[in-house]
Amino acid sequence: MTTRPVTPLVDDQIGEIEEFAGKNIRQAVELASRHGYRNPIFTNICGDLCILRFRRQEKEAIHERAV
Repeated sequence: MTTRPVTPLVDDQIGEIEEFAGKNIRQAVELASRHGYRNPIFTNICGDLCILRFRRQEKEAIHERAV
């Protein structure tokens, strides 16, 4: 049986991902919301840390949502 290395999708798109972290999911969501991000594509809870990943948005779109 042969195997080939599998590269995670995130490594291929590292420039397109924005991450927010908090001590709990509410803090992480609140921080992301302040920056105009909603609907995470990835959520990870690691002990006392919650990490949310979002597809990076254009600056104009973020500014419009913040206003």
